[in-house]
Parts: sequence; structure tokens; C-alpha cells
Amino acid sequence: MKIEIKKEANYIKGCIPTQSGVDDVNKWIEIIQEVLKYSFDGLRVYLFTLTPQKYSLGYELGSFVESKAGKEKVLINSLERCSDNQIYEIANSEEFLRGLLKIVLSRSQKSFGDLSFVDGDYSNLKDELITCEDDGYSFYWFNPHLSKEDIERTFEKIISLHMISN
Repeated sequence: MKIEIKKEANYIKGCIPTQSGVDDVNKWIEIIQEVLKYSFDGLRVYLFTLTPQKYSLGYELGSFVESKAGKEKVLINSLERCSDNQIYEIANSEEFLRGLLKIVLSRSQKSFGDLSFVDGDYSNLKDELITCEDDGYSFYWFNPHLSKEDIERTFEKIISLHMISN
């Protein structure tokens, strides 16, 4: 499996080729799950689901708030800690893989006035945010609280573990 890791000024991107086979895509999602576990450690997790459906993961997670970002409905969840099962559900959710679920990480409770990031406008983003695009083939981590080098080493470690075990 070919995985590309790119470091940019305010984000890290991990991606696999869009023509990857099912086995590689499943391995990639396992890698994303491990990276989420690593990134969530000790932080409050906010989930923002754009245009939620009745089957949206956010409704299953319990307490939520419905809001608006422009003309779009947004479902917001705040989780003090994420269980391994919740991380699995997030990493495997259609909304996350399609880029409709954005994850904001915070050390404390916060409120959000500007929700433009939910619609993909990251130009004024100050928060730490994780999202996918391209049906899950691309993973983005904006404004990480860890150094980009630490994240890159973690990606490489997780990738090597998944390659060895399969």
C-alpha cells in the first residue's frame, strides 16, 4: 500500500491513491482510527456534522445541538473523552470519510461562533481540526497540538505496524 504524508504550513495530510483496492482502503481506515486515538488523547472532542441525516452518527452519540452554518444545518456533539468504540465508529462513518463530519480538538469547553470551517473554509481556522476528503482517501490534521515531526513519526510507526501485521 502506498501512503503519502505531506507537511504544509498549518496541516498534515495523509493520503492513499484513489484507485486503491478494498484491502488497502480497509487498512487505511485502521490507520486513521489509530491516528484519531493518538490525537484525541486527553482532549475534548467536538464533532460537527454538515447536513445530518436521521441515521447520522451524531444522533447516536447522545447529547447534541443543532445549529446553522450559512444555510446548512449542522449537528454538534461535545465529547469529554472518546471510547475506543466511539473512535472506531467515527473513523468508519460515511460522514467522516466523505468530509461531512469535522472534528475539533480542545483542552477545554468552548463555544463556536464562526462555523465556516464546517463547509471547508479553513482560511481563518485557529482550532485544531481533523477531517477527511475524497471519500476517505485523504486525511487532514489542521493546527495540530503536537509537532508535525511527532505526528509524522506517529503516522510512520502506525503504518509500519499495520504493514507488518498483515
